[in-house]
This record gives sequence, structure tokens and C-alpha cells, in this order.
Amino acid sequence: MEATITLTLTGQFAGWSAEMDADPEWATLEEFASEDIPRISAELVRVVKTWNFRDRNGEELPVSVKALSKVPMRAIVQLIKLYQDSFKQLPN
Repeated sequence: MEATITLTLTGQFAGWSAEMDADPEWATLEEFASEDIPRISAELVRVVKTWNFRDRNGEELPVSVKALSKVPMRAIVQLIKLYQDSFKQLPN
């Protein structure tokens, strides 16, 4: 069973959370740093195991690249930042 980490968003997205791969390959950080939206989207979907994200109408969204287009941009940016920040807290 792979290790996961649960990240919880704040502010206008309070209560939104995602369970993500806690030990991704180095390539994950490279993809997030690429500034290539299709690559970032594909990698994000690969490392997100589950989430409770909803579209603006309150409908549940599956974890998929297609569904990302319905997630508010600020929520995606916050999730990626939380994920990247989680690696700064790794034990020595």
C-alpha cells in the first residue's frame, strides 16, 4: 500500500481536501515546475488518489484531467502549493 498525505484547503475552499501520494518520484516536482499546463494537469491527476472537490454548481468531480477544467484555478494552485510545501517538512 502506498503512503498518502491528506491536504486540506483553506479560505474560500475550506473543507476541500485531497488524499495524495506521499512519496512521488522526483519527476513529479519536475512536472509541476514545467509551467506546461497539460503536463501539470496529468501529473496532478496521477498523484491525487481521492478528493472531495466540486464544481461551481456543487456537483462532485471525479479525479480526472477533464474534471480539472471545472475546478476553480485558485483551488488547484493552492493544492499544488500545499503539496510542494509538504516536502519541506520531511524528516532528515
